Amino acid sequence: MKRINYLPFTCSFLLMLSVQQISVACSVCYGDPESPMIVGMNMGILTLLVFVVGIWASFAVFFLNLRKRAKVHANSLNEKKPNRKKQYNRNKQLNEKYTLSSFIEGTNNQFAKAAARNVAESPGKQSFNPLVIYGGVGMGKTHLLHAIGNRVFHGQRNKRVVCASSEKFTLDFISSIQKNRTVEFSKSYRNTDILLIDDVQFFQGKEQTQEQFFHTFNELFQAGKQIVMTADRYPGEMVGLQDRLLSRFSSGLSADIQPPDFETRVAIVMEKAEQNGLKLSYDIIEFIGCLLYTSPSPRDLSTSR
Repeated sequence: MKRINYLPFTCSFLLMLSVQQISVACSVCYGDPESPMIVGMNMGILTLLVFVVGIWASFAVFFLNLRKRAKVHANSLNEKKPNRKKQYNRNKQLNEKYTLSSFIEGTNNQFAKAAARNVAESPGKQSFNPLVIYGGVGMGKTHLLHAIGNRVFHGQRNKRVVCASSEKFTLDFISSIQKNRTVEFSKSYRNTDILLIDDVQFFQGKEQTQEQFFHTFNELFQAGKQIVMTADRYPGEMVGLQDRLLSRFSSGLSADIQPPDFETRVAIVMEKAEQNGLKLSYDIIEFIGCLLYTSPSPRDLSTSR
């Protein structure tokens, strides 16, 4: 409970007693029967005024003390407030369902997953920058790409992640030319700590887009920022891309993802069944794994009904 300053009230009370004593003394000195009444009326008005002034002074002191305490409290909060680093919101292009923990690891993708985890934990500090994850359709390249972004988002909120497909990069560049906003376009992709680009092979034949991506790549790489890309084949085997781009793609680490073996396929089926709340016997799970063996894409296991 906060303390209240009672000094104004005490002074007012003592002053009123003094006024009453003066009133009595005046009535005795005058000796006039009407004198006490006149003096009493005057002293009563004076007493009322003194009482009002005392109350006003008490409230004034109270509010001044309250304001002072509020100011001291605000200053203490500012001193205790930690210096928080700027936090970025999740990139809209990131699929939060794609995480490293939900990625089924097998002998076919073990190396790629380990590389993705190391990059996510120490972006830009690894010797394999850029990281290129390549493989056939539906092998989990996009899953790992988004998993890197999600791991960084949860573990290092002060890092900015930009994730986009090669198609989106191209469309954004064309739109910036149309609207005379190429500077804004460059900033949107270069003002980042981690750049994630999916399916870079689709840059083939787009000369101006390749030019923009080349300069974006160079600026981020020289600034020590992490670059991760996915492709359908090894960078050295790509066609339709500029040699200087292919040279930079090959300067880092390239990790491939092969079709999953039987055990990995069964594990994928079990994981998908659990995610969808399905209770399947092992015989059915094994049958599905064998039935889809002719189509070695894990995506087929995810979309099969």
